[in-house]
Formats: sequence, structure tokens, C-alpha cells
Amino acid sequence: MAAGALPRRSLSGVLVAGAIAAGKTTVAELLAHDIDADLVKVRVALAEVLRISERDRTQLQERGADLDKRTNGRWLLEYLELQLEQSNSSVVVDSLRTKRQTIPILEHHPSMYLVYLDARLATRSARFNESRGLDPVKSSMAFAEAMRHPTETGVTQLRDMAHLVIDTDDLSPQAVVAEVRGRFNL
Repeated sequence: MAAGALPRRSLSGVLVAGAIAAGKTTVAELLAHDIDADLVKVRVALAEVLRISERDRTQLQERGADLDKRTNGRWLLEYLELQLEQSNSSVVVDSLRTKRQTIPILEHHPSMYLVYLDARLATRSARFNESRGLDPVKSSMAFAEAMRHPTETGVTQLRDMAHLVIDTDDLSPQAVVAEVRGRFNL
């Protein structure tokens, strides 16, 4: 789709953003299943667009930052609109990392809701370390190193843009999904 072109149909659904290891992927997967929406993983989308492995966090972050800059974040909007042509109009996106990615989607699809997940640093560190053996991207670097990357430090800017902010420290993923569904009548 050409830059600036309006979509033929509008996307509806939830954009999930938040701090590293706040529970974004688990919540996005459960939510997509619960509301019968397509799950779009930004990590996979980025790897497809860049034609690189989704397992290399450093490459994803570095080349993704360059792609965001070159396209002003519109690459993700265009990717989602291509997906829309092949599926239904309801999506859950796991997970937005930059304002550049988020703003075009929210501007072109007002029926999308941005949900920001957060948790205390100690909780996120423990979750990150617990999942390292299951997630090749997380196993590629330590939590402290991942936290220092500009993409991770910049994701906090999305908190102020969010329609809903949820602290996941003391909530099960199912409780977070229930809160999202209740807030947006999904």
C-alpha cells in the first residue's frame, strides 16, 4: 500500500506494548484465542520484512530501528494491512516497541486499543530469566543488557499513549486478559 493511502477496511483489536518480560506475549496469545482474533507478532513480522532470523535479538533491534527510521514506523501498519487482506479484521499485536510503529496504526485504525503492560523490575528480571531456556531471543543476552538497548528504554513512551495500563505483578495472565476484555467490551 502506498504511503498515506487509506485502508480499504479498518482493523480492530488490541495492540500490546510494555516493558520487557511484563507478560506481553502470554497475554497477547491468550487474548487472541479468547476473542478469536489473528495474532500478529511484531518480532516475526520484522524478521519477515527484513528477511532475517527472528532469533537474533541484536539484529532485530538494530535493523528494526533502522527500518522504523526509514519508514517512520509505517512498515508495521503496511504489514498489518497486508495481513488484513488475508484474514478477518480483528487482530492482537504482540508487541509494539516504538512510537513510530504505534502512531500510524492508531491514526489509521481508530478501533485499535493500545494496552501497556508493566511490572516491577525484580518481577520482570525473574520472568526473563525463567523464560531464557524457552525463548531463543531471550537466551541471546542477559536481562541487564536487554534493558539497556534504546528500543527497551524507549518503549516507556508508549505508556502515556495507552488506552489501558496494567501492572501485571500480582495478576495471572488470565486476569489481565479479563481486564482487557472488560475494559473494551471484547
